Amino acid sequence: MRLKFLFLTLILTITAAACSPQAAPLPTAEATLPPTTATVSPTATSTPTEIPPSPTPTAIPPTATPAPAAVGPDDFPPGIDPLTGLPAANPALLERRPMAVKISNDPRAMRPQWGLNEADIVYEYYAELGRTRFIGVFYG
Repeated sequence: MRLKFLFLTLILTITAAACSPQAAPLPTAEATLPPTTATVSPTATSTPTEIPPSPTPTAIPPTATPAPAAVGPDDFPPGIDPLTGLPAANPALLERRPMAVKISNDPRAMRPQWGLNEADIVYEYYAELGRTRFIGVFYG
């Protein structure tokens, strides 16, 4: 049994290696360069002239932009709703606890759900038999 497993593993490894795409050859470093001399239009006194070298690009120093202050679950600025990131109309409402409300999405006679657009966050989740429900989180 162990020999069959080893043989099957070996065959699968060889097949996978044979089917893998081949790496494309890398281009060589030798490339043809354009000529460094140019000729002026044919006239009686035309002589070849050298093309002036292109100016070297100057390095632009990066501008130092200060990183924004970290805002997290414990250090939101005063008056900012932590669920939306927007200023609250009434900062006193931010002292309350958020409320999550389950809202039915079935039957169709229950639609449209009133007040769902007033929620700070809305989650839709699968309930059963192809039906979904909403959870509206109301805070500020």
